[in-house]
Amino acid sequence: MKSTDLIIGAHLSIAKGFYAAYREAKEILKGNALQIFTKNPRGGASKPLEEDDVQKCQVFQQENHFFMVAHCSYLLNFAKSHTSDPWPNDSLIEDINRVDTLGGQAVVLHIGKKLEMTEDEVMQNIVENIHYVLDKTSDKKIMILLENTAGQGTEIGYRFEELGKLMKAIHHHRVKVCFDTCHAFSAGYDLRGKKEVENTLQEFDRHIGLENVLVFHLNDTKKTLGSRVDRHEDIGFGNIGLDGILEIVRFAQKHHIPCILETPAEHSSYAKQIQLIKDAL
Repeated sequence: MKSTDLIIGAHLSIAKGFYAAYREAKEILKGNALQIFTKNPRGGASKPLEEDDVQKCQVFQQENHFFMVAHCSYLLNFAKSHTSDPWPNDSLIEDINRVDTLGGQAVVLHIGKKLEMTEDEVMQNIVENIHYVLDKTSDKKIMILLENTAGQGTEIGYRFEELGKLMKAIHHHRVKVCFDTCHAFSAGYDLRGKKEVENTLQEFDRHIGLENVLVFHLNDTKKTLGSRVDRHEDIGFGNIGLDGILEIVRFAQKHHIPCILETPAEHSSYAKQIQLIKDAL
């Protein structure tokens, strides 16, 4: 397969507008995908979408057909009851509506934290919250992607068994998974070589189903295997290593699954990291 078959991009700033992010993905990254926040991820009142910016995004998508996904705020906890904390659901609904307007395909979310709740309470709240959002956006095709986590503190979804159980409980065609390589490695799933990647993906398939992966977050990690600490690293500079990352990329390329970098770009820019991956395929 040629590197031109690869769907790849990075998480980009919207400080200069949404259309500017699309252009950066194409012209600077030489990619065909991107991830954004649709609003301030720390909360507060959302800035209205500008009509001219929206129109430019829609024209761009008609001409280029980029994969675009938004990421919810990291502060949201979907394990809480909607009656006690309506912000997560309301924020996700707004993200879905904005992604739909801007020509995107999905919204990624960190499921949340268990805190002092029981497993049954957590499961019931998450299922109710996600279905509430799905019902409120039933006129949209935008997907909701549950992201596997590193397992810091009481984070939900770092074990494939738990994520699979949750997917089965939600059971909806608009709910899929975002597979984060840094998070998986930190959660204890080895990705450092071909055999290790094969074993990890087979385990994921047993519990969740590889057909449910809609996007890969392509991140190396500063931390060791099973550390349960979420610290992203640039491609080629972390503990997973380039060989392992490339195995994930080859799988993604074969199955037409987009790859999005969320690396810190401390050692190398997004553009250079993407080119490194393309050159190594």
